[in-house]
Amino acid sequence: MSVDPPPAPARRGVPALLKEPLLHFLIAAALLLVAWHFFAKPEVKLSPQLISGMVKEYESALGRAATPDEVKKITDEYIESEILYREALRTGLIQDNRVRGLLVQTMRTSLRPIVPPPTEADLVALRNQTPEIYRYPAKVGFEHVSFSDAKAVPEGLLEKLRAGTPPQGLGDPTVRLANPLPPTFSTQLNHLFGQAFTETLLKCEKGVWSGPFTSNRGVHFVKVLSSEPEQDMPMAELRPTLTGKWTGLKEAEGISRKVEEMKKSYRVVLPPVTPVKP
Repeated sequence: MSVDPPPAPARRGVPALLKEPLLHFLIAAALLLVAWHFFAKPEVKLSPQLISGMVKEYESALGRAATPDEVKKITDEYIESEILYREALRTGLIQDNRVRGLLVQTMRTSLRPIVPPPTEADLVALRNQTPEIYRYPAKVGFEHVSFSDAKAVPEGLLEKLRAGTPPQGLGDPTVRLANPLPPTFSTQLNHLFGQAFTETLLKCEKGVWSGPFTSNRGVHFVKVLSSEPEQDMPMAELRPTLTGKWTGLKEAEGISRKVEEMKKSYRVVLPPVTPVKP
């Protein structure tokens, strides 16, 4: 009695392989990956509200309604600027210090708090922190006989002037200064003649010829005609300046507080401190 051999296992052909669910999944995944690689693009989306807002701003500046061509131009310019901004970020242009500074300043502006107006007491307190910068400097007006070279000064000139000799024509014509010099702030006199000369001039007796005094411009005999001491600026003149300074300080404080809150979300790593050699 003969026994038939067992049947050979059936060979799976390509049609059967194509029916496998796993293969279908792998093919679909590969197609999605290829499609994403070649066709997926970042989206620049303009909402009707955004376009309307840009057009209204444009019309407000222009004083008339925008034409269809102008609306298209506004839209195109926004799309262009948005793409350039994204490309700048993508290519690392944010590392450029100029761009970085602009973005930081923009962020600071967005954090600026609304500061209520200062009280009079606030302004007075701010002024009293640095009172010296809110004073008018001393002012002096004087007549002079000046020489560019000390060797050119004639003997006994001071005595002649005090005796009543007219000063006209006695000095060196190459020293080009107004004569008499009108009332001038001490800060300006420092620039013209030097601080040492100005300090000496402020101590001179009014209406009496004094000298000789050396300055940046030569040698001078002077007669003080008018003088005003240093005095505080009126509060009415200072109020706009003090208000602006006070508001700026309060805004800076508010921004710093918000940045401190943001800083809690970061881990700041500083390099080790290198000891300073004595």
